[in-house]
Amino acid sequence: MELTHANLLEHLAEFSCNLKYEDLPKDVVREAKRHFLDSLGCALGGTKDPAAVKIRKHLEKERTALCNSLALGLPSLSLERAANANTHLIRVLDFNDTYLSLEPAHPSDNWGGLIALLGYRGGLSGKDLITAGVLAYEIQCRFCDAASLRKEGVDHVFYLALSSAFAAGKVLGLGKEEMQSAASLALRWFPSRQVRAGSRLSECKGLSAAEAVEAGVKAARLASFGATGPSEMIEGEFGLVNLILNGKSPNLGAFSSLGEEFKILKTHIKKWPVEYHAQAAVDAALAVREIVGDIEKIKTIEVFSYEACKSIIGDVYKRSPDTKETADHSIYFILAAALLHGGITLEDYSLEKYLNPEITQFIYGCVKDVEVLHSYDLDYSDKSSPTFPIMLIPRDENQKALCVVEVKKPKGHFLNPMTDRELENKFWSLCEGVVSKTDTDNLVRLSRDLENLSSYDLYWRFKFILGDEK
Repeated sequence: MELTHANLLEHLAEFSCNLKYEDLPKDVVREAKRHFLDSLGCALGGTKDPAAVKIRKHLEKERTALCNSLALGLPSLSLERAANANTHLIRVLDFNDTYLSLEPAHPSDNWGGLIALLGYRGGLSGKDLITAGVLAYEIQCRFCDAASLRKEGVDHVFYLALSSAFAAGKVLGLGKEEMQSAASLALRWFPSRQVRAGSRLSECKGLSAAEAVEAGVKAARLASFGATGPSEMIEGEFGLVNLILNGKSPNLGAFSSLGEEFKILKTHIKKWPVEYHAQAAVDAALAVREIVGDIEKIKTIEVFSYEACKSIIGDVYKRSPDTKETADHSIYFILAAALLHGGITLEDYSLEKYLNPEITQFIYGCVKDVEVLHSYDLDYSDKSSPTFPIMLIPRDENQKALCVVEVKKPKGHFLNPMTDRELENKFWSLCEGVVSKTDTDNLVRLSRDLENLSSYDLYWRFKFILGDEK
């Protein structure tokens, strides 16, 4: 059957139903476990974030009868609301993994819905969890390859609602027709990018991902009870192509290698708690700091990168971040903090840090506007091996170049991956003050052995450590 926009959802539904754990190569299983651990760490670290505290106070009031959902650190919630709560924690620090293509995404957001479903209807085994997680990455990332949402003013989490529906449908054991209904029901959800983005970012950034996964899980549950979704959600008059993409057809070639190449292998884990386009900026800034030695020698610093870096984190409004969400999306703040302080941590996003006069003076006195290089745009758009280049040229009072530093593959890039030890160190640091050292070590061991956990062990061991039965 030739793949068309009209039968795309049917094709994906069939693939989703047929995908088995045994189809997954060893490196895909390994990477799924690493990304699950990283996402879980982001979620646990996220419990301390002010935005998460506010949202969780709201969700605590929605306690429901025990339904075997798992909401991290909260009393029992409905499956949909547990999915929302978990996803918000994974996303709130902006420290979770990233996929960058025609559309950027954080496919690890999908784990929030799957964690909520760990104990539902007899639960899912570790192999089930890995398979559904890999499926979610496949769906979301391939749509990111097929068409850009950002350029049409639509939030990337639109694809997240769809991938969450497929993943939840996989867990719920939906048949092909039910899976297709779940997908079309999820596609009714429409998020505007401007609502959560714009020049001054807000806490809505994390909320949008949480609401998308909630919508996806809800769609799958509705389909499991026999609800049918609207037809022509891709090619129809008011479907994806016409309404969301303004008549621009997504590239169907993006779905041609389903089951042969797995997108989780092309995702990037963050070493630094900054928007992904700034990962290379931190690495480059630290290299400059080591070479120059005395930062006071730097009177100006030129910054060269690619269009997406400039438009997402390098526009003029990012010079004066006044929210945490804007600060971690400001290349100017991130460069200043890394150069002056020797790195950047979550503690740098306190109000007194990003409004510190030392930081502000360095930004306005030294850091030039981002300049786009055509060659860097080509590097960024390379489908087989995308890189995220940045070049820094610091100059002294005589405008003499003190050094030239270029970084293309920051630590955590899939071609420059963090080691298991580095990943586990990140996890331990995020868990500090949230769960005990013993429980942290147990979570690491459980994640290493994920594929061998039964549905009973998976749910109750995580429930014992991470649940809240108040």
